[in-house]
Formats: sequence, structure tokens, C-alpha cells
Amino acid sequence: MSTALEMTERHTRLLERVAELSLSLAEKMHGLAMEAETPEAAAGYGLSFQRAARAVRQTVALEARLQRDLHRQERDDAAETRRAAEARIDHRKAQVKARIGLLIWNEDEYEDSESLDLDAKLDDRLDAEAFGDHFTDEPLEAQIARLCEELGVETLQEEDTAEHPASDADAHPAPPVSSAGQDPHAPASDDDWRSSA
Repeated sequence: MSTALEMTERHTRLLERVAELSLSLAEKMHGLAMEAETPEAAAGYGLSFQRAARAVRQTVALEARLQRDLHRQERDDAAETRRAAEARIDHRKAQVKARIGLLIWNEDEYEDSESLDLDAKLDDRLDAEAFGDHFTDEPLEAQIARLCEELGVETLQEEDTAEHPASDADAHPAPPVSSAGQDPHAPASDDDWRSSA
């Protein structure tokens, strides 16, 4: 886009210069025609004036066309950028909706009415956040976790933790074992007494 804009600006400057030169020539031919002493000379200068004036008109028309083309290209580029942004937003909304919707409707503890209410709240939240400028900037997983927390929807990780709490063995690890593979606090065996004797 920057290259096209620079080229358009350069062409505009050239056309402006051509228009100035053509206008200057037309003015000079007009003056000469008005001061001509013979009809033949006046006719010749008049013809040159018409040609210079036509060059001015054509140059002005080209300038106007160039500006129209530039504005149309800017509108097209802006529309393309807008469509791409809308596509990214729609894709992100679909991703979040699918992931959180699966959690909402697979929850046994939710009644149908509560699931419908959560689903509607999720739609409203996504629609509201999509109006922001940074809706798709937030990482997907972080966005899902945040919305689940705000809506009160348990994630799969939270469900797994609730169903499989830490066991007593995890809370109280086994005592250390000596390098020989025996518990240092265990009573000595008969073999140990005989070997020491």
C-alpha cells in the first residue's frame, strides 16, 4: 500500500506540473493571438492556445481520475482489513463457544434451565468483548479459563481435581530407606545379631 501511495503522489506532482506548464503556454498563446497584427498570425496563435487549453483540461481530468482511483483503493483496503478482522473475531468466538459450551452441557449438576442461562450469558459476554480492540489478542486457553471463572463453569482440570483428591500416601510420604535397602528405624533381625557377634 505504501508503494502504491508513493507512486500516486509522484504522479500527482507530475500532473500538477504539466497542468501549470500547459496553462502558462495557453496564457502566452492567448496574449500573442490578441496582439497579432494579421489574421493569419492570430489564427495560428489561436490554434496553439486551443491545444494548450486542451492539455490543461486533460491533465485536470487525469488528476481527478487518479484521486478517485486512490480513494477507491483505500476503501477496498479498509474493507478487506475489516473483513479479515471480523473473520478472526468470528473464529475466536466459535472456538470459545465450542469449548465452554461443551463444559456447560456436559455438566450433570446443571439443570437444563441453568445450562440455557449459562449458554446465553456466554453469548452475551462474547458479543460484548468482541467489540473491543483486543478480543483476539488474549491467548485462547487464558481466555477460556477466565470466562469459565467469571461464569462459574468448572473446567476439566477442576473436575479432575475434585474427583481425584490427593491420597494419604501423597500427603504423608514413606520414610527414607537406607542405602542397603532397609528402613533405618526397623528392629534388627536375628541375622544382624549373629553377624555382629
